[in-house]
Amino acid sequence: MMSRAIILSLTVYLSGCSYLFMDRVSSDYKPGQELKCSDGSLPTVDLVAAILGVVSAATLNVQLHSTWDCELFDKCTSVALVISVPFLIATTLYAVSSWYGYCWAEECDNTRKRFGATPHSGAAKDAVGKQTGTR
Repeated sequence: MMSRAIILSLTVYLSGCSYLFMDRVSSDYKPGQELKCSDGSLPTVDLVAAILGVVSAATLNVQLHSTWDCELFDKCTSVALVISVPFLIATTLYAVSSWYGYCWAEECDNTRKRFGATPHSGAAKDAVGKQTGTR
C-alpha cells in the first residue's frame, strides 16, 4: 500500500498538468462535429511550476552557500547538487509538458478558427440541455 502511494506521488510530481489533463483535437475530427479540446490554461500552470522549480533550486543553492562554511568547495557543491537535482528534473518535465500543452492548445485554437467549431463545454452543456430538454 505504501509503495502505491509513493509511486502515485512520484507520478504526479514528475508529470505536468498538460500531459495528464489536456484534451487534444481528435484525429478523426470532421467539420460540424463538436470540438473536444482544451485551451491554454493548463500549460500556464506547468510553466509556473517550472519557473518555481528553477527559483527554488537557485534559492536553496544561495542559502546553502551563505550559511555553510564553503571553504571546502567540494562539500558545498556536492550537497547543492543533491538538493538541486530533483528540482531540476521536475522543472525540465514541467517545462516540456508546458511546451506540448501550448502546442496542443494552439492546434485546438487553429482548428476552431479554421472550421468555426464550437468548443466543448462539458458539464455546462449538460446542465443547459437538462434545463431546455435538448440534450
